[in-house]
Amino acid sequence: MNNDGYKSFSDIIEEDLKQLSNLMEQQPFFAFVILSIIIEVFGRCINPASGIHVSGKSEEDFNYALEHLTSLRKYKDAPFNLYTSLRCNLAHALLAGSDIILTTEPSNLGKKKIGVRDFFNDINAAWEEVKKDEKAIERLRKKEIIISGPSSGGTHSSLTKIIR
Repeated sequence: MNNDGYKSFSDIIEEDLKQLSNLMEQQPFFAFVILSIIIEVFGRCINPASGIHVSGKSEEDFNYALEHLTSLRKYKDAPFNLYTSLRCNLAHALLAGSDIILTTEPSNLGKKKIGVRDFFNDINAAWEEVKKDEKAIERLRKKEIIISGPSSGGTHSSLTKIIR
């Protein structure tokens, strides 16, 4: 938290990932929604050709994270497109793609099953990788966030106002 009382985006991610373990147990579907979107955030952090506020690079940033974060690489080689089947469908329609199964059981990517606990563990491991990237964390720390009222504009601006 800075001197004005605002939290950096990295602080919020850190806190929210800790709380997601409870959500995962109580509401696994909604945990999948949040976890699928955070992959794109990680990509925006580590992709030198992108940035936190760059529009139109969602798929590129998401796939960049899958390619460059060791704990997520297995999803790049899965027999389905994680960006389309999981992230887009959940973020925009609250439905998983018809080609994947979301479950509370262990993952079996060959059978197109993603287990919420396994996915959560992979996301946590990816966050640990992102935290080791000093440039990525610096990008996140520069962006402070406050929760504001609803606004319009798309996934990245729906409930937050970024203070620059």
